[in-house]
Amino acid sequence: MSADPVLKDWSTPIRRGAWGVLIALALFRLGAILHYSVNIPLLDEWDMLRFLEQNARQVRWTSFFEFHNDHRIFFTRLLIYLEYVWTGWNIRHTLVVNYAFFLAMVAALVVICRPLLKWFPLYPLFFVPFFSDFVWINVAWSFQSQFHFMILFALGAVWFGLVCPPT
Repeated sequence: MSADPVLKDWSTPIRRGAWGVLIALALFRLGAILHYSVNIPLLDEWDMLRFLEQNARQVRWTSFFEFHNDHRIFFTRLLIYLEYVWTGWNIRHTLVVNYAFFLAMVAALVVICRPLLKWFPLYPLFFVPFFSDFVWINVAWSFQSQFHFMILFALGAVWFGLVCPPT
């Protein structure tokens, strides 16, 4: 019986160190979100106030599909509406939920790329730029969940279409 491939991935100290760096950066970014975020809308989030006001008393499902600039952001609107119902739209909480989607996106990318990169012991370090300051807006702006959903759905399609073994 062969060893579990996930546990085998941690087999060398170099690889454990690379994973440690990636996990430490992810936790550092989470700590920054928890410590420095504020409950004030940023940029396009102000437009969501009108959407929430329209749906505060009675939900109009058609408003979830209306254009925002040049695209429809159904899942982002649904997420923000649910946050509004649960927390009164506490943007700090929405940032943490958005970061969870961001981490899911990175994790999905790691899972898809792992078979191609596993020969290289430091491959977890390829994902370090996701936690750099170059992509700060993706975690500092809860409205960015629209892109996290888009990439998650695309990675899901890649997984089921190309990576997942046929049944």
